Amino acid sequence: MNKTTTSEAPASIPTTEENTTTATNATATATMSIPLVSAIVAKKAPLSARTRTVVRVYLVRHGETNWNLRGKIQGGGYDVPLNDNGREQARKSALALRDIPLDIVASSSLARAKETADIVWEHHRRGGDNANNNNNAKDPLRIVDKGFDEMRFGIFEGFGYKKRVHGQEEKNPAAEEMDPERVKVLEGILAHFLVEKDKVKKDTDYCFPSRAESSSATVDAEDEIYQVGEDFGKGESQHIVEERSVGGLSRTIDAVLNEQEQPQGGGETKHVAIVSHGRTNKVLLASMMTGDVRNGYGTVEQSNANINVLDYTYEGPEDSTDRLPSSWKGVWTARLLNYTDHV
Repeated sequence: MNKTTTSEAPASIPTTEENTTTATNATATATMSIPLVSAIVAKKAPLSARTRTVVRVYLVRHGETNWNLRGKIQGGGYDVPLNDNGREQARKSALALRDIPLDIVASSSLARAKETADIVWEHHRRGGDNANNNNNAKDPLRIVDKGFDEMRFGIFEGFGYKKRVHGQEEKNPAAEEMDPERVKVLEGILAHFLVEKDKVKKDTDYCFPSRAESSSATVDAEDEIYQVGEDFGKGESQHIVEERSVGGLSRTIDAVLNEQEQPQGGGETKHVAIVSHGRTNKVLLASMMTGDVRNGYGTVEQSNANINVLDYTYEGPEDSTDRLPSSWKGVWTARLLNYTDHV
């Protein structure tokens, strides 16, 4: 069985039993979901006699693409599809979530996240593969929200220090030969990227430099077909990504609560799956847990097709008028981060 992949909470996030990420290592079974459910239960889901509202979010990163395989920066400006391994990873995430009664499956508008989410959604239609299949079960809602799109890295999108021919990654990377002049160019781009990345981390309003040209020296010509039409070449800041992703989170939860009666007492839980992207996930996790995107930005590992589990709970009188927060920032408890046993 694959070793459980966990990620330590960032130093700026208090390390307590409620937000550490150790997952229960359980024997793999045909359902593939028991280890995930066991791991969540081990984190003491916050249900009590006073619990009025529980919203549980399963934040997933999309499956692998060929750009992931090549180590290329893959932002919101390129709509790169899943590869075959990425589709298999998405299927495994769907199986890991099969015993979760999802109320909604949301995703970014980019193909790699949309296809991952569609695979999850298909496994939950009419009860999906659930061991306790109920033919009368209502299909989860399926929505696409641009708020969950990947961060825009501007001039750096498509950059990869190791530019290899497709397939060489699995054969013999050490045999790669590169023109010395090109190596100098790539080293210069890398140095520039690291400087700009540091500025973005330190200043939440600082954007990656935007790209004016329609083509890039670091993007293979055949890959330029993946350019998005809207705001292509744009660079974004942490704050921009935080505001739009938290907005997407709010709209997704509203869609669930508007579709069905709000839970009353007894610890009823709304289960929300969101499929997004590596950097957007990191920004959103920091904002959800601490209310400040600067806390933990870039430090919570997000592997392809991973699963993060976060809870919002409200405990109070049934007649309270402020059961839901005005902002979803800083009100979530992490149960699992970067869970990858299923893949």
